[in-house]
Amino acid sequence: MAEAAYLKAIAVNENNVNAYIWYFSLLRESGDHSYDEKEIQLLEMTLKLDPLNRVANGNYGVSLSQHGRLEEAECHWKRLAHLDPEYHT
Repeated sequence: MAEAAYLKAIAVNENNVNAYIWYFSLLRESGDHSYDEKEIQLLEMTLKLDPLNRVANGNYGVSLSQHGRLEEAECHWKRLAHLDPEYHT
């Protein structure tokens, strides 16, 4: 039911950053690893819309690392340090 609500929110407004983030959270919390790639895609869409979104940036870097995409994660953290130097402060 919640998934349908997030999909509807995205269908109504595909620029709804919060819908992507909350949909990601729902999938992550489900513990279903078949959603791993979908989680990353949701975060990528969020970052296209809002490149400095700290929630999405943090989750994206962690998700890439957790899924063994270490080189991508490293590139992401370096890019983020350039875009948002105070991210970790």
